[in-house]
Amino acid sequence: MFLDRFFAGDIDESALELVRAAYRAEVRSVDERVGQLLDALEERGLRKETLVVVTSDHGEVLGETDLRGERSMGHLDSVSEHLRTVPLILANPAIDAETVERPVPLTALSNQLSADPAVVAETGDSLGDLLATPEPVLFKLPANPFHEPSYERYDNIPDWYVTREALTHTVVGFDEEWTVIADSSGELDAWEGTASRDADDAPDHLVDACESAVQSFPADGTDNAGHDDLSASRQQQLEDLGYM
Repeated sequence: MFLDRFFAGDIDESALELVRAAYRAEVRSVDERVGQLLDALEERGLRKETLVVVTSDHGEVLGETDLRGERSMGHLDSVSEHLRTVPLILANPAIDAETVERPVPLTALSNQLSADPAVVAETGDSLGDLLATPEPVLFKLPANPFHEPSYERYDNIPDWYVTREALTHTVVGFDEEWTVIADSSGELDAWEGTASRDADDAPDHLVDACESAVQSFPADGTDNAGHDDLSASRQQQLEDLGYM
């Protein structure tokens, strides 16, 4: 397991480079498929009346170091930008080509999906303006108690890490250059860009939004009602996929 090797101080960097190369190839393949989809719509005369949306539920961490100085692998329980930053493509001839640099919450995206692309174009607003939200963008990591027995299989993962990942809810908030991380243990950390800052210096509205989101999680540190009824075979399947 990557985390066990990380805490043991024993990571094979050459193996990581192979994984990253394979992932880049996967991204190129997806990009080609999107192009093929757009071409097929054009050939069938459906391009103008179709709004194509390509996005993802999460990114993938491939051994990178996050703001907290920790490394991880996969797509579970990390505050890494590689996990929380996902692609977003909106394509229609009525929408001018534009790259939106700032984070866009999925809620802002859903508000635009039912809009006629022509109407969107006639507003005169850029795509970035249409997707903008006055509220901070939040990335939520609920506690996952199923990690606790999984981590017990390994020798080098410390107890504090198990407690944080299995029993602690975490929220990452973004606004302009600021990033705030709040969790249900009461810890609060802030960064301006990549520079660590005192949480008291962070924008109050961003801190309040993160702390309020943390408080919305169940107080007992769990968010997995009903999973106790999983069959042994289903639990094994989830473990094999890396979810438990």
